[in-house]
Parts: sequence; C-alpha cells; structure tokens
Amino acid sequence: MTCHRNLIGVLGFCSSTKHREQMLVYAFMPNGSLDSLLRGQSTKKIQLDWPTRKKIAIGAARGISHLHDLRIIHRDIKPGNILLDENFEARVADFGMALFMDEYKEKAVSEGGPNGEDDYFTDYAMGTLGYMDPERFLGRNAVKSDVYGFGVTLLELISGRRARETTCLDGNELGLPQWARALLKEQQLERLVDTNMPSGYDKSEFEKIVRLALLCTQFDPKKRPYMAEAVLFLEGIIGLEKRWEEYQHEDGLSGPNNLSSSSDSSSCSREDDLSGPR
Repeated sequence: MTCHRNLIGVLGFCSSTKHREQMLVYAFMPNGSLDSLLRGQSTKKIQLDWPTRKKIAIGAARGISHLHDLRIIHRDIKPGNILLDENFEARVADFGMALFMDEYKEKAVSEGGPNGEDDYFTDYAMGTLGYMDPERFLGRNAVKSDVYGFGVTLLELISGRRARETTCLDGNELGLPQWARALLKEQQLERLVDTNMPSGYDKSEFEKIVRLALLCTQFDPKKRPYMAEAVLFLEGIIGLEKRWEEYQHEDGLSGPNNLSSSSDSSSCSREDDLSGPR
C-alpha cells in the first residue's frame, strides 16, 4: 500500500505452505476501532471528548485524501474501518475493496475535476449499507463515493448514532443525514450531540462539522467537496461558504436511495416536533 500517518501500515506477512495460509501483519492499534468506541464495545470503556473527536475526524480525512492523491478509492469508509492508535490518531484500514483508478483507465468515464477526481468506473456495487454512495447501486465507483461514506461517518462520530438508524418525523422515517438536516434547519442541533460525550463541546465547531457532513452526503456526487477540501476545512484553513450557499439553494439531500427508508404512517408514529433517539 502506501506510507502515511493516517493509514494503517503493513509490517510484514506470514505464509504457511503446510496449511495454505497467508496473513498480513499490521501495527497493533490499542484503542481499537472508532465503531467499537462509539458503541461502548471497547474493553477500556473510553468516552470520547470533543477535542478527540475533532482529532479523529481530521486524521481520517487526511488518510482518505492521501489515498485519493494516489488515485485509490477505498470503497468502504465507515467507523469500523477507522482504527485508533495509543494517541487516538486515526488510521484508515481495510483495503480489501480498494480500487486503483489507473488500472481502470480504459473503463473510466471522465468528468473532469482535479487529477481526474470526478472520473468514475462501472463495477460491482460493493461496500456497507448505510455508508454507500447511492450511485454505487448503479455500479459507479469514484472518489466522491468515499466522500459520501466519510460524511456519514462524521455524523456518527458526533452523534453516536448508527448510520442505518432512523428517526420518526411527521410519519416518515429519516436517515441520519436527513435528521441532521432537519435539526439544523430548526436550530435544534443539541439533539444530535452524542449523550455519551463527556464535558462540553464548541457549538460553532459542531455546526460546522454538521454542515460538512451534509455537503459530503449530497445525492449528486459533483456537488460534494473533495477530501482535500474537507481536510482544509476541518483544519480551519478554508471555508466552504460557496458550496453551502448552493446547498441551501437546492435540496442537497433529495434523490432516491439516500439512507431514508420509505414507510407509511402506520409504521411510524406522527410527531409534531423533531423526535430524537428512543
């Protein structure tokens, strides 16, 4: 693979001719996966505070951005594939589904973008439900597919909710991005905050990360930011005002297969206000 502080590194491999086994050896990550910490499944019972969550978000973004610089699509970005070292530095892991874009040049459909980052390739739909770019169901693979998974991961990181967990609103079931958007619109983002997060958090920073996540999970891949933009935004170097203005002008979460599940009113109790986790 490649060396980067935010990518899991391969130390070596083991091969047994007797048992026909082959294993890769990776560096040990003492704090496990982001998923295990968010779900309380870690034996250390660690509660992630706000500065640590920001650090994890930035580290994961840097790792994914580096892959894209090398024209590699991860194709399965999710909390379970973000490991944490002893200092809670994020390491993107599990490259079993990774796609090397240069190997698919003949199959590529070019749509421009820096370094050909808007190119896509038609292949089998692969990934984890809840984190998959809706276009992946059409067999399209592109770096913006990773951006979508990162956006969902950001929302999980700050809310503690699962990607496929739905919330009832006016008889409809909303996926995590739709619920976050509704809370932002109604200025009720405090309902999105993970109840297991100790101490306080910066409300302004929290809202900025929600906005980034919503930009990343737009239905149209072309409207999503590149991972390099996400890194600079999280580091406070650039803003995404223009993208956000365009997002507000158009319904950035519209479109089929975007995490929300259809349901009639009989399976989802009607609420006049925004309902949180039950």
